[in-house]
Amino acid sequence: RQFALEKLRLDINEFLATQQNHAVYFARFIYKHINNFVGPNRARVMSELIPDIDNIFQAWKYLLTQQDYPLLNQMISGLNLFFGTQGRFLEAKQLFQAAVIQLKPRMDSGDASLPLALNVYARTLLGHADYLRCFENSDELAYIYRQSEEIFNKAEQVGEDVRVERSWLYYVQAEICAKRDPERALHLIQQSLQLYP
Repeated sequence: RQFALEKLRLDINEFLATQQNHAVYFARFIYKHINNFVGPNRARVMSELIPDIDNIFQAWKYLLTQQDYPLLNQMISGLNLFFGTQGRFLEAKQLFQAAVIQLKPRMDSGDASLPLALNVYARTLLGHADYLRCFENSDELAYIYRQSEEIFNKAEQVGEDVRVERSWLYYVQAEICAKRDPERALHLIQQSLQLYP
């Protein structure tokens, strides 16, 4: 692998094209398996994904630097399902946290006018929060949920359909507050269900 990288760096255009092709291939690779993460094909899918998971992570990081929101959007669900089904919660928390840190300045500087950019940012925030709750129930988690809600509002204002993401946000918040505030949890579940009449 190192030899191939050195050889490619000699021709920068070839290197950049190969890097882009690699990222596109692995983004589509994980996306095509989304419907098979659970169910009878799960073992086969995992046997295909696990050997290439480092390539998938590299594709994610590259697409973040390139601000390729369509491909990032495709990858989020696949990454979430992969981490969840494999119990790799700490790794998920770290990956989504790093992405949030990388995407936030872009949202503050103007990318927030793009509906898909907002959606990717909100879904990345939600992914981070989802795995953060596996480790702690903190003020940081509440802040991330509020921030996600604000991003969803902005995304809707520019025409992005975020009902699925907003429904998940309400569901997860309900799950967290169910023991200490069952009435609020019920209200959140009702809000979640209202998104799909």
